[in-house]
Amino acid sequence: MRLQAASAPSEGRAPVATVATDAVLASLWAIVVLAFAVRDVPRSSDDAAYILNFTDLELDWSSITDTLSAALFWIEEPLWTAYCVIATQWLGLTPEDAIRLTVLLSLLLVTVAALRTVRPALFLGLYALVPYLLITVNYTQLRQGFALAVFLWLWTAGRRAPIAALIASGFHTSFLLVLFAGLLARFRIATGVLGVAAALLVLQQLELADFLGRRAQYAEEVETLNVTFWLAQAGFLTLTFALVVNWGDPLRGLARLTLLYMVFALGVVAIGLPLSGRLLYIATALQLLCLSMAPEKTAAWWAFVAVSALFFSYTHVATLDASDFHQTYRLARWF
Repeated sequence: MRLQAASAPSEGRAPVATVATDAVLASLWAIVVLAFAVRDVPRSSDDAAYILNFTDLELDWSSITDTLSAALFWIEEPLWTAYCVIATQWLGLTPEDAIRLTVLLSLLLVTVAALRTVRPALFLGLYALVPYLLITVNYTQLRQGFALAVFLWLWTAGRRAPIAALIASGFHTSFLLVLFAGLLARFRIATGVLGVAAALLVLQQLELADFLGRRAQYAEEVETLNVTFWLAQAGFLTLTFALVVNWGDPLRGLARLTLLYMVFALGVVAIGLPLSGRLLYIATALQLLCLSMAPEKTAAWWAFVAVSALFFSYTHVATLDASDFHQTYRLARWF
């Protein structure tokens, strides 16, 4: 699907106030991009690990001997490894400068993707507001942020979601779930949900430590959840389903992909798989893409914007005294 930009007004020029607002918003976003790209390294909690990535990672094609080894090779994120090799060995960058380049490229790709949507200011505004998007994946968890940026850039360029997700999964394995949800999104919602349920049953039976690759040390980590987390996610699921019902093709496919991926990600969280909380970062980005691509502002759309703004503002405040992602759902701190 090739996306179309929002049409220009049929008569006259854009109001001066609109132009001025757009200029201010663009300037603010440019400042954010530059500030993130020139930050001190090491600064974030994950910088030391990424310095090791850019120092030590090497592509080992000799490990591919059969289909299973090829699958395990892809789970080890070979495109990210290739990127690290290109940045440091081919371009001669220091690991610190390679980290800065990664941040800059990620945010530039996100910016280009946003400009291809109907409402770029809304997308970038909420993207900056969500504490586990801009501040997390573009400042700390750079590998997932880079993969997310690649996916958004490819999808808004007209690539099919499964193709975009397959390429992005070469940078971060979590996009394999987006790939699966994208394949199921071609069917009816009920069929897709059944497919997700079957996949969850299979995942629950597997010994996932064998598939985590260099992240095997996280095999015993599980998320800390509470009832507020599930209430919030139930609300977002309901609003996303409303978008599916209200939209026609082709954007209904995007909303269906978002809904199925949310069900899949929440199912992974529910069965206690390691590192599952990070899957919800992608779910939120897909929700924002839905909002920014909406053909019209329906009641469901306005509800989604209002709930998103309030909820993400709350999580920003809660994050100030809670390092764990899911602890940001603690409403008890308000009573």
